Amino acid sequence: PMLLECLTKQDDDQESEEWNAQKASATCLRLVATLTRDDIVQIVIPFVTTNINHANWHFREAAVMAFGCILDGPSDAC
Repeated sequence: PMLLECLTKQDDDQESEEWNAQKASATCLRLVATLTRDDIVQIVIPFVTTNINHANWHFREAAVMAFGCILDGPSDAC
């Protein structure tokens, strides 16, 4: 949950090349998804469904990023 929360911490005027909390969280979430495989789905999908239509664009972007981060982790059965 802490990684997912950090995904919502985008800076409006950040440079695309800068390393920040959001990029670090996304990288970590990708690695966790690779290790935990199907178990990550039950943690990330509720975050995605809650925030995909959020009024704040930071949360919508975080939801899309979180979903993209776990695509390579779970099996096809999920």
